[in-house]
Amino acid sequence: MPSYRIHIFLYFIFLPFLLKIFPYEGSVKLLVFSILLGAFYSFFPDIDTSNSKVRKFVNIVLFITILFSMSVYLLEHSTYALGIGIVSFVFYLFLQNVRHRGFFHSFLSCLLFSCPLIFISYQTFILGFYGYFLHIIVDYIYSKTK
Repeated sequence: MPSYRIHIFLYFIFLPFLLKIFPYEGSVKLLVFSILLGAFYSFFPDIDTSNSKVRKFVNIVLFITILFSMSVYLLEHSTYALGIGIVSFVFYLFLQNVRHRGFFHSFLSCLLFSCPLIFISYQTFILGFYGYFLHIIVDYIYSKTK
């Protein structure tokens, strides 16, 4: 399986071609943010691997989110905080039971995780989708050559 370094490397290798096809229209700050977010998306599908860097990062974020939201719920009786805590906990449990190259390595998950980026900008969506989809393609090609 290619490492996250390979996925990021390939993302940046093909990025100039993508930016040529979809010229960026926005601030430089948003462009840099979108490129970095796309790079993150290029190794995000490996969240289904228990020892991956992205999985460790997401586990920490989920743990902090669960603790924080439960604390807010206990102090403020906020059903919003309770909902965030429950959703975070369910997602954590879901991650413990996914198989590698299953749901997170599908076109559906690529769309599900990329579509919210359109609320930032169209180009952010394109770069996130590109990073995620490139990961799926590279893993598919790699699995066929082994």
